[in-house]
Amino acid sequence: MHRAPTIYRVPTNDAVLRWLLVGKGATMGLLLKILRGLLIIVVVLVLLVGGGGYLWLRGSLPQTAGTIAVRGVSAPVEILRDADAVPHIRAQTEADATFGLGYAHAQDRLWQMEFQRRIGNARLSEVLGDGTLQIDKFLRTLGPARAATSAWAKASPNARKLVEAYVAGVNAFISTHHGRELPIEFTILRFEPEPWRPEDVLVWAKMMAWNLGDNWEKEILRAKLNARLGPDKAAQLMPVYTPDGPIILPDGGADHRPPTADYRLPAATVIQSGDSQFSILNSLSAWAGWRSAATTG
Repeated sequence: MHRAPTIYRVPTNDAVLRWLLVGKGATMGLLLKILRGLLIIVVVLVLLVGGGGYLWLRGSLPQTAGTIAVRGVSAPVEILRDADAVPHIRAQTEADATFGLGYAHAQDRLWQMEFQRRIGNARLSEVLGDGTLQIDKFLRTLGPARAATSAWAKASPNARKLVEAYVAGVNAFISTHHGRELPIEFTILRFEPEPWRPEDVLVWAKMMAWNLGDNWEKEILRAKLNARLGPDKAAQLMPVYTPDGPIILPDGGADHRPPTADYRLPAATVIQSGDSQFSILNSLSAWAGWRSAATTG
């Protein structure tokens, strides 16, 4: 019996192309769905991390409205911030105003203060590691911390009173703020600031004196020239500033013009607690100058 041969149909070019396109389209569709899902996940994660980070960082921002109850002032102290967030302190006594200055400084720049006192006290390596060890060795040899201790021991009673009031203001802030309420640098380096000391105030003054006295090498050279050549020849080699040279304030004094803006303060939200209160308002007509930055009475 004769069987008919089996015939296999080979797809034409159009059929093959159509089959490839259908398969490729299905694959592309699947890839697009996966990419769309991944994009949604990434966007959600960015929003969660960004939003959480924003809320976490806001925890270290200073409180600029309302009332904060503290101990250490004899009467209410107001820290009023103008449109540029510059604090203006009002108090009944000079010591209370200085207390408010210390609190405001701690609110606005505690990490800067911490870093600066660690420079002056040669304690950078305690938190930054071996990278600053040579700096600490140099500063311990230079001795600004010893100079600050010596200066504090010889300070007048009035100076001690004001510095102690300032330190009390700084410590009033430190004692009530921890963790994420502190600047983020403390979290990154995993430590919290120690209580402030009067010597910490003076040590940076000693550092500033050293930084601003960068002409000490010239002074030593001038002294050597005076000893060897005499004052006249030394003056020819190192002339002093000429009387007709330009100066910053031609009249020799600062500008003490009275304020031109009218103070229009909002009502404060006051919450009383204990025997003292520390009010912080968030609005003040702008007026720059020391008289507005800290006034008493």
